[in-house]
Amino acid sequence: MSSTVRHFRVVLTLGTVVAGALLLALGLQVDGFVGGMGQGAGGALVVLGLVVLVQRLRRPADDGDTWLPSRDG
Repeated sequence: MSSTVRHFRVVLTLGTVVAGALLLALGLQVDGFVGGMGQGAGGALVVLGLVVLVQRLRRPADDGDTWLPSRDG
């Protein structure tokens, strides 16, 4: 995977975290069912975005050099 694609995916994932934080903040300002849905959706987006971001940053840049048991001939 090229560096620009990897960079784009990280930025897109950070956008998910920011969108979730904004939705969470807006949900805190609204009362009732709609506010609760905003809080829940915002929290879920933040958690999902952070999980995906950590997975992307911990993954090796080139998956072709990793060891696979099936290739032990």
